[in-house]
Amino acid sequence: MKEMKTMVIKILYDRKTSDEKLAVGWGLSFLVDKKILFDAGETGSALVRNALSLGEDFDKLENIIISHDHWDHTGGLNDVLDRKKGLKVFVCPGYPELEKSITFRGGVPVNVEKSGLIISPNFFSSGPLPTFYKQKILTEQSLIIKTSQGVSVLTGCAHPGIVVIAEAVRGMFPTDQLYMIAGGMHLKDATPSEIEATALRLKSLGFQKAGPSHCSEELAEAIFKQVFKQGFVEVEVGRELTI
Repeated sequence: MKEMKTMVIKILYDRKTSDEKLAVGWGLSFLVDKKILFDAGETGSALVRNALSLGEDFDKLENIIISHDHWDHTGGLNDVLDRKKGLKVFVCPGYPELEKSITFRGGVPVNVEKSGLIISPNFFSSGPLPTFYKQKILTEQSLIIKTSQGVSVLTGCAHPGIVVIAEAVRGMFPTDQLYMIAGGMHLKDATPSEIEATALRLKSLGFQKAGPSHCSEELAEAIFKQVFKQGFVEVEVGRELTI
């Protein structure tokens, strides 16, 4: 394994930004170390426009990870694949139509069937964590990144539960320092006490930083800011996060 270093995450898509030149929308997309794209937002044209505005043209992109097959996480996938053929796209099992679409666009679907799959040096999948969503079984994966700061986690929507995901990561890396967890945490319908309990659990597991975004909404952000204080991470399009 290569020597670990710090990495930069560029937020290409989310529901808010402080830069009016950048597009916002439902869904999210993170570009890590210029070579790993985690999720692809809601709209391809907006995702590509944001990337180009931020100086990214996907020329160094090596792999794409799709957390789960919902429109707000796959919307820009075709546009990215149109710009660079032959990319591996890591997907959870149970999404055959998504795999067909990836193949049709010149990508290479890779089915993630177990936890700890190495995507590339220092990048891992949580594996497909199952849950019930709208009376159907849904599988979702998160992206795990090891750097000199510790283990960080990017989440799509966290349908299986953000604490479930965090505890699974803790189990995969029982002796590593946990650094940051950020992304969709599906807390938009949670009560204030439930959100506070969630934030406290993430902190007790060892995470130093946390950034709820996308489907987490403003109340969760406010409570997480109270719990994590200086460790609260503002997730908005155009920002760079160093992990």
